[in-house]
Amino acid sequence: MGVSEQNRSIQDTILGDDSEGTKFQTLFDSANKRHETSLQIENKYKEQQPPIGVFMGWTGCNALDTWNLLINKPDLGIRCCIGSAEERAQALALLNDPKPKLVADLISLTTLYFLGAADTVVKVFGKLCIAQSTIDELLQITHEKEGMSVEKQGNRYVRHMINPKDIRRNVELLKNLIKWIRENCEVIPCTAALQMNLLRKKELDGMLQPLFLDTLLIASQPGHLLLSDDERLRTYAETNFNSDAGTNFQIDGVWTQVVLEHCLNQNVLDKNEYNKMAIQLVCSHYYHTEFGPETLMEALKQANWNLAEPYNSLVQAFGEQRMSLQKALNMAVDFLFKIWEEPIPYNQLKYVTLGLLAGLTSGRDSHEVLNQLEYLIQNKRTLFFSIENRILRQIQIYEQLYPFERNFDFLSEDDIRIKGTRISIDTVLYESLHLSQTPEEIIARYETLTLEEVYATILYYLQNPIKIGSYLAHNLEYCQRLREEYEKNPPPGVVRLRKLIAEREAASDDSDTSISKDNSATTTYLSEKERE
Repeated sequence: MGVSEQNRSIQDTILGDDSEGTKFQTLFDSANKRHETSLQIENKYKEQQPPIGVFMGWTGCNALDTWNLLINKPDLGIRCCIGSAEERAQALALLNDPKPKLVADLISLTTLYFLGAADTVVKVFGKLCIAQSTIDELLQITHEKEGMSVEKQGNRYVRHMINPKDIRRNVELLKNLIKWIRENCEVIPCTAALQMNLLRKKELDGMLQPLFLDTLLIASQPGHLLLSDDERLRTYAETNFNSDAGTNFQIDGVWTQVVLEHCLNQNVLDKNEYNKMAIQLVCSHYYHTEFGPETLMEALKQANWNLAEPYNSLVQAFGEQRMSLQKALNMAVDFLFKIWEEPIPYNQLKYVTLGLLAGLTSGRDSHEVLNQLEYLIQNKRTLFFSIENRILRQIQIYEQLYPFERNFDFLSEDDIRIKGTRISIDTVLYESLHLSQTPEEIIARYETLTLEEVYATILYYLQNPIKIGSYLAHNLEYCQRLREEYEKNPPPGVVRLRKLIAEREAASDDSDTSISKDNSATTTYLSEKERE
């Protein structure tokens, strides 16, 4: 089915009556335009990596919708830091001496609140400072409207229904957030704005958005420190803001995770809670969230010792785009020796080890990386030689599976199948990712598949989460649309069968009613006889 046929089909599904097509055509034209514009804006954002406020201006979305978009699209995400040790050490030093007043933007406030860390941070640093424009933005967002819109995803139109229950739930969440902010934050006057040229401030408002610009200006005051998960905003505040503002402001900044680490170092935050929060940040695509073997072990525990979420998300963070090779190798060695000491079934240990290797080699020369890993494992000072040999054996198995693409037939952009079968990779991935089936359980259900092919499919996804994730979402939408069309126009045989079943059920109900009436009459007769 071509793209135009697919679009006409989904239009019929949405509209129902072709005669109304003209009336609603503007919906689809608008969806097309919004979709094309969104793609252009997202590509521009990925290329230029501007502050989030600039991205807000491009999209026309409010701050929370923008935040929600970023954390739900791994190819976008939130760049909270560059990930270097020097950057982290400098941020921790800013938090240590003397204790500053934290000035939080709306992104970091939302992050802390939904992590469940907001009260802990207030306990350590006191009330957070915010701009009045931050409150104003939240109040404006609470005005939601109910209705239906049509959006375009990929080559398909999708109905976007706004459920009244969802509206009430979201508004309630916003009200709770606003209530917490009013009780635990202090609105600070933006007096630093008086030092700026009014015309220049208006231009910066248009570029950064008032809630972010006002936050920067408040953070410029002595004894204040910017808290923002937007690394681009913090860098701009430190390097380019003064020249743009035409005056001399001193603005240093930190981000959520380093604040949580400070709370951990002060023994106010429990280590297990910290690890769980770090996992949430990684799974929400906060780049580059720091984590270690303990956090990875907690993620594996939450995944029930299987290759599943949230372990998968942390494994993917080992790739070239997210972690330096040396750091990834060192962490992988420590973690592998830890998990192979655990009383976990061999098949699960094998499974999670291969998953880690997929993340480690993502974007890198697999042969070179695995050679370095083998060297580090063989030279690690340990008495557990049996564990060392088992890990090395998994590396050999991984090398036999690689490259994963040789296991597939790429019939089209939307049709990738296991070589020599009619089974698509989305079938295997659905069983694994959504139904939490192990490779052994999958091959028991699909007898034409081998264990190696199932492993290769899952590992291929782990190395290409954005590309294959988009492929899976695309095919899932297509299947859902086909199901809707089938239910709307089922084959004549199915219609007859459903009618027959309905008639039999109706006849059964009539029979039950008749029996009930007979029983009622009998009961009445017996009651009368008893009275006699």
